[in-house]
Amino acid sequence: MAKWLKLGRYNKILKDVLSGEQDDDINLNELCALLKMLGCRLNHVSEQRQIFSYGDVEEQLELCAGEEDHSKATCDQVKQVREFIQKYIKV
Repeated sequence: MAKWLKLGRYNKILKDVLSGEQDDDINLNELCALLKMLGCRLNHVSEQRQIFSYGDVEEQLELCAGEEDHSKATCDQVKQVREFIQKYIKV
């Protein structure tokens, strides 16, 4: 049952990301977990950077912890993820 709850949570995050209405209120760790659930591969991790790729796509996503609040993704990062999902993942 916990697995279904987790999937429901990421389904909500996916809807929030795709809608563009919650860009300033997306948790960075949840955004990264969403990318993994969608099949993206984590290529590099450092203290403040995470770089993701998807399949044979050359373009990569680089997500960095914000200056003010390390737990929140920036609006630009959420927009970048949304465009990447719409362009390559087609959910």
